[in-house]
Amino acid sequence: MRTTLFAVSAIIFVFLFTAGKVCAQNLYINLVAVNGAEDAKDTPLKYYLPSELKPEDIVSTGDLKVDFDLERSQYYVSGSFLLQPKESKAFKVEVRDVWKVNLADIDIIKDQLSKNLELLKDSPTYDSAVMLQGVMVNKLDYILRRQDEFATNVERRIEEYRANLATLQELKQNAFNLEYLQSAVAEPEKEGTVKMVLEVENPKKNENNTIVHKHYLPEEVRLSDIVDAQGFDVRYDPERKQCYLTKEEEFLPSEKKRYIIMIRNTWYIPKPMIDSLEDRTKKAIEGITKNEEGKSYERSASFLSEKIFNNLNQIRDAQNVKRDVKDDIGIYRVNRGRYREADQTLKELERLLAIVTAQRMKKLEDLDKSKVTNVLQKIRALRGISAISKALFGTRPTITATWRIIWGTLAFVAIFTAIHFFTWRARSQYMGEENAAETKGQLKEVGAPEDETTKKS
Repeated sequence: MRTTLFAVSAIIFVFLFTAGKVCAQNLYINLVAVNGAEDAKDTPLKYYLPSELKPEDIVSTGDLKVDFDLERSQYYVSGSFLLQPKESKAFKVEVRDVWKVNLADIDIIKDQLSKNLELLKDSPTYDSAVMLQGVMVNKLDYILRRQDEFATNVERRIEEYRANLATLQELKQNAFNLEYLQSAVAEPEKEGTVKMVLEVENPKKNENNTIVHKHYLPEEVRLSDIVDAQGFDVRYDPERKQCYLTKEEEFLPSEKKRYIIMIRNTWYIPKPMIDSLEDRTKKAIEGITKNEEGKSYERSASFLSEKIFNNLNQIRDAQNVKRDVKDDIGIYRVNRGRYREADQTLKELERLLAIVTAQRMKKLEDLDKSKVTNVLQKIRALRGISAISKALFGTRPTITATWRIIWGTLAFVAIFTAIHFFTWRARSQYMGEENAAETKGQLKEVGAPEDETTKKS
C-alpha cells in the first residue's frame, strides 16, 4: 500500500508488509520521509494508523509517538525531525495483523446454524430454513476463499477484510437468532439478479487510447453480490465504503463499449427481519400488560408498539409495489430508515418490559422472604434442644436424635399424666364422689369422728 502525503517540504512514503517468521502475526508499516528542499528543515511527520487498530494492537513505534485525534476518532503516529537537504529518514511501526477472519469464528457460526436448523426439523418452515442456511454458509465460504486468495498480498487482504466485515457481522447476528431461520420464507419475486449497464466511449477520435475504468457500485452491494463482473476486478474503497469495478483496457479511436453487470438483488428488507421485529414487539406488550405491575406503563407501551407496527406496515406496503431498479434502491433506503426507527423503538419498549419484570421479581422476593421468616421462627423453637444437647454431650444432635428426644419427652409426659390420673381415681373411690351412693348422698370428711349411728352399724 502506497500513500503520498506532503508535510512542509517532506514527502512521506508508506509501505505495509508482513514481518519476518519470528513475528508472523505482525505487520510493519514503514514510513520514509524525504526532504526535497535545498536546505535543512525541521520536518514534522504525521501518519494516521488504520482505523481497525486499537492501542493494544500497536506493538512498537520507534522514535514516533502515538496520539488520538478526537475529530477523526483515529490513532496516529507523529514526530518532528531535522532533515538535511535531500536527506531521507525511515521509520518503522510494528502492529498486530488484525485484518484476518478467524477460522474458529466461521466454524462457530456454521455450528450455530446447524443447531438452529435441528430445532426446526419438524416445523413447517424447515425447507425454507434449509435454503436460507445454505445461502449463509456460501457467504461464509466466500469470505474465507477471498482471504486465502490474497494471503500473500497484504494490501488486497486488508481491502477484502474491510469489504466483507459488514457481511460477516450480519451473518453472525442472524446465526444466533433462531427466529431468523424460523420465519424464513422464500420471496422469488424479490430474489434473483438485476442488471447494471455501463457504457464507455473513447474520447479520442483519431487515436487509440488506454482507459482505466473505475465504476462505483451502489453502497448496498457487497463483493459476494457480484454474479458476473464482465472481466472487471471488484475492489473496495475504504474511504467511501463502497465497492467499485476497475479494469485497464485498450480502445480504438471513438470506440464505444457496453457492459452488462449482473448483481444479486439486495434492495429489500427480508421478511424474516420484519417478522422478527413484529414478534418481539407482541411479546413485549404481552409481558407488560399481563402483570399488575405493568398497568401504569400500558399507555407508553401502546404508543411505542403502534409506532413500531406503523413502520413495519409501511415497509411491507412499499415492498409490494413493483418498480424499476433505480426506484427500488430509493425506496429501500427509505425503508431502511423506517426499520432502524422501529428497531430503536423496540429497544425502548423492551426497557419498559425490563422495568416491569424487575418490579415483579422484587415483589416475589419480598413474598419469599416472609415465608422464609416463618420457617426460621419455627426452626428457632427447636434451637433449645440443640443447645441442651451441646451442653450435655458437647455436640449437636442429628435430626433422628432430635425427633427421638421429642417423642421421648411426649411419652414421659403421657405416662406421668396417666399414673397421676389413675392414682387420683383410686383414692377418690374411698374418699369422695364415687362413695356418695353408699353414704346416701352424704360426703364424709376424711379423718372426721364417726357418730353413734355409724358406730352401731
